[in-house]
Amino acid sequence: MLQTEQRLQWDPKKLHFRSERGEVHVSWKDYHRWAADHTSLLLYQDDRAFYLLPLRCLPVGAGDTIIKYLCAAGVKER
Repeated sequence: MLQTEQRLQWDPKKLHFRSERGEVHVSWKDYHRWAADHTSLLLYQDDRAFYLLPLRCLPVGAGDTIIKYLCAAGVKER
């Protein structure tokens, strides 16, 4: 099974993913691009690979905060 519950935390420097399988910490500047709509936020690792963050699973306003951190790190919208 490839899917497992993920817990996310973010701060001005990084996005932190945690699950029963381990932890990953990704600096905002390391993302290639981002895209968003009213349901989800995509964080691109390259032109074809991305993390999908469903906004319904995040606290209100978290998507805007994450986009602010991406923009501050110089990551462009797709």
